[in-house]
Amino acid sequence: MPSMIAVAAAEAQTDPTPEILADAPLLCNWLAAIDFAGVLCLAGTVSGHPRLEDGKRIFTSVLVALDPGGAWARSRSRWYRLDTEWPTAGPPEEVTLRGYTWLRRDDAVHLAKSLRFSVLNRHGRQFDA
Repeated sequence: MPSMIAVAAAEAQTDPTPEILADAPLLCNWLAAIDFAGVLCLAGTVSGHPRLEDGKRIFTSVLVALDPGGAWARSRSRWYRLDTEWPTAGPPEEVTLRGYTWLRRDDAVHLAKSLRFSVLNRHGRQFDA
């Protein structure tokens, strides 16, 4: 049985359908970050999450795909619709207090693609570049 991250990486080979995004939680004031262990994630204010209360600031599970246009993201556990991106003046306090590094969107897109390639390669699946 494939791991959750392998399933997420395979699903993220194509853009999500409008139906998938309609059911996805919304992440506002989001930014990409990398933790002290090198794990790529998003931080933001969530609404419509099946297990978390609306308005909560969260860090997603590991990020396997990020839309270059900033409309959607795929973490290990679920798809997210993305709304407003965090202003570029500097990261929010919770990111720096955790020791995370704030990333520009285009850097996060490339890191997520590299991770997806690595996971799919490890599981013997072809990667669509």
